[in-house]
Amino acid sequence: MPFRAPRILTTIGYVLTLLIGLCIGWLLKGDTQTSGAATIIREPDGKYRFISPLIGFNPGEKEEFEEYFELEHILKDAIDLLKQEKKIHSASVYFRDMESGRWTGVNEDELYSPASLYKVALMIAVLKASEKDPLFLEEKLVFTNSRNAETPDHPPLIKGKAYSVRELLDRLITLSDNDAKNLLRDRIGLEAVSTVFNDLRLAEPKLEETGDSMSARTYSRFFRTLYNATYLSRELSEQALTLLSQVTFKSGILNGLPPEAQGLTVAHKFGYRVFPDPLDVVREELHDCGIVYVPEQPYFVCIMTKGFTQTDLMDAIQLLSRTVYREVTSK
Repeated sequence: MPFRAPRILTTIGYVLTLLIGLCIGWLLKGDTQTSGAATIIREPDGKYRFISPLIGFNPGEKEEFEEYFELEHILKDAIDLLKQEKKIHSASVYFRDMESGRWTGVNEDELYSPASLYKVALMIAVLKASEKDPLFLEEKLVFTNSRNAETPDHPPLIKGKAYSVRELLDRLITLSDNDAKNLLRDRIGLEAVSTVFNDLRLAEPKLEETGDSMSARTYSRFFRTLYNATYLSRELSEQALTLLSQVTFKSGILNGLPPEAQGLTVAHKFGYRVFPDPLDVVREELHDCGIVYVPEQPYFVCIMTKGFTQTDLMDAIQLLSRTVYREVTSK
């Protein structure tokens, strides 16, 4: 039957073409996966100072990056030494290059009490509400009385005085004002804050929870969404990071930078909590997390610590911050 030969040849041709295509695809796939590099596309716009709008992101197949292996080992040695010297009980560091997405860390998934770090989520919830109502930030709220047992280390709100949401938001972040926190949280409701956690796929700490519920790596999500302007509008993301760059607490990441870097902008938030511990095992937690705006090389670092005195924990955070800066900028 003469008509079968061309049909057989055609079939063989299809099979060979398919096999060649599969081989090329496999080789290309292997080549791209071997590189392990994250692919990020950002808007080429110098309009903003604090954000860098994200257009597309492919995280790649590899979670650890060789260029930061040395940094990881140096940080681990530094933490081990701090523990040996009884300066800390434990510490975690999460580092992330804000442009490339490459990261490393030490104990980055260990849980801590978020303390005042929670206020960043509240800020995002307030700004999210202002997207729906542009006049919301100008709304006035009257301060009646304080629910804060501790005396603040900044000028307190005045009883009976009306403050705009914008003013309270400023105090919430720059001064870490707990009275401002209570006023804002009462106004927008707990559900609005819960929505932020849910949208960012984060477990929400219970109200006034003192237990450990947040890791350095998971906390980075708040700053990443602000920097990438993927949750709030670009203008509001810029506004949020502007507030975070004006935080009055300097005794952590910022003061840890070496003299030549003291002029750098750092958008950050700290958290501090004291635990009554009859066994004197772990009595305090101090954290500082934020973006260090090194020109052409901005990075996020979150340092969480547990220990015995606030002074020792501040010293530890400064040491680890300095270690990260020097190692990253020396490349």
